[in-house]
Amino acid sequence: MLSKILFFTRFLLAALPIMIERFMQSLRARIHRLTYRAVDNPRNIVIIGGSFGGFFLAQRLANSVPTGYRVVLVEKKSHFNFTWIFPRVSVVAGHEHKAFIPYGPGVAAAPAGSLVFRQALATSIDDKTVELQDGSKLDYDYLAIATGSTGSPPWNFTTGEKRDGMGVFRDMQQRIRDAKDLVVVGGGAVGVELATDAKSKYPEKNVSLIHSRERVMNTFGPKLHEYAMGRMNLLGVNVHLGERVPEKAESEAPSVLTLKSGKTVPYDVLIKCVGLKPASGLLSTLSPSSITSSGMIAVKKTLQIADSKYPNVYALGDVAETGGVRMGRAASQQADVVSYNITRAIRGKSLREYKPIPFMEAGIDLTLGLADGLTYFRDGKNEYLMPKSKQIDLDSELTWQLVGATPYQDKEHDA
Repeated sequence: MLSKILFFTRFLLAALPIMIERFMQSLRARIHRLTYRAVDNPRNIVIIGGSFGGFFLAQRLANSVPTGYRVVLVEKKSHFNFTWIFPRVSVVAGHEHKAFIPYGPGVAAAPAGSLVFRQALATSIDDKTVELQDGSKLDYDYLAIATGSTGSPPWNFTTGEKRDGMGVFRDMQQRIRDAKDLVVVGGGAVGVELATDAKSKYPEKNVSLIHSRERVMNTFGPKLHEYAMGRMNLLGVNVHLGERVPEKAESEAPSVLTLKSGKTVPYDVLIKCVGLKPASGLLSTLSPSSITSSGMIAVKKTLQIADSKYPNVYALGDVAETGGVRMGRAASQQADVVSYNITRAIRGKSLREYKPIPFMEAGIDLTLGLADGLTYFRDGKNEYLMPKSKQIDLDSELTWQLVGATPYQDKEHDA
């Protein structure tokens, strides 16, 4: 009990400065709206990638950059992808539209001229420009790379359009609904959530989870593994740990998997929830030395890339090797630091260092079936699990509001 009291005291003490900073950001944004003026030929601060890190960075910069500068957010997807509910809408029909949040309202809420959204694929960068797939170029004074990770099918949407993403989820819903033997490969959060959602909705189906490590959720503590395993056992999910699936296993053709141990697992639908890789390729021509052996972008504590020749280039989110966790909460905190540092650099002032707060940033809300889940935090060796019931759409409206959109209105797409 004492350890819990101490943990939550530390949590509140760490959260208080963040809450104060958010309040101050709100006040500064109101003042900025009155003082910022759009100009012809502004200097560009280009952000590549519009997920949690990139979008929140764009919001915060748009409400703080001085007159003469503007923010250009370059993102190949038509909508903000709310990835936290991807597993749920892969199983449950009728909510897939909630996974795609329009950028328009959030952009429109910024001071006029301070933020521009370009739906485009960035194909190359040099020390002055970003080239887009259509051949056009964007000059930049500052550049932030927030390209995240690349996934494998069915989690990557080729065109980046909402209608195609919704089609992928509807197809997955149909496949899972028609399956007799479902195999989910990968015991991270996505795999665990997908398997437990499927078994919870369709208890008559044979659902198996195959994971190469000896613990599910292996980047977290052992108590989370134990809790998740208990819930999966209760639901009846067949869990195979320390096993690997043959690389050539087909996702749709009914077959039988032969695992490393010799066990056989039948399936008629196989879904892979593995294979995320840092999307750092854009930087390979400008600064190959800033890309680590694991494919991530090496950064300084200020979140500038490690190559000192380019002090105006930053990286944040899943693609950046920050020494902290790769989670949405961490990306949001990094957005604060990059926003602060770019505005300070414009004014010729000293920069702030990013200091990870692992016990806050590494917290996770995990679903373990359609109605059950938990919130998890870890502080060193101490783990804190708080079981909680979940809404079927995982309170998606809160994220819509956070991004600046009205739940669940999407006038441009629905027109």
